[in-house]
Amino acid sequence: MSDKDFDFDKIGKATPFIVPDDFYGNMQDKVMSKIRKEKRRKLNLRILTISTISVAAMFGFMMFIPRDQQTSVKPLSEKIIVKTDNMDNSIRNMSNKEMDLWMQINESDIFIY
Repeated sequence: MSDKDFDFDKIGKATPFIVPDDFYGNMQDKVMSKIRKEKRRKLNLRILTISTISVAAMFGFMMFIPRDQQTSVKPLSEKIIVKTDNMDNSIRNMSNKEMDLWMQINESDIFIY
């Protein structure tokens, strides 16, 4: 059969495919409902991810917060006295040679005097 023998007028304008009457109207509703479900799923996943990361970060930071084992706090003046006493003991135990060297090193230190 050649192209010249084929006649479109014999077939007519009818198509061999049958589509339900409300197919295109329902298709739009179905597509929109799937899009809403997908957006809702993405939003729920995003909220879950953010909350999980937040909780993990809080626990991570809590691990690095120093915890003081002692409940009593000593006054600062008491700590200074202890350090001064330790220094006095160190100076008393120095030999003359060590004392001379220490004096040479600290000659220009304004905080010693």
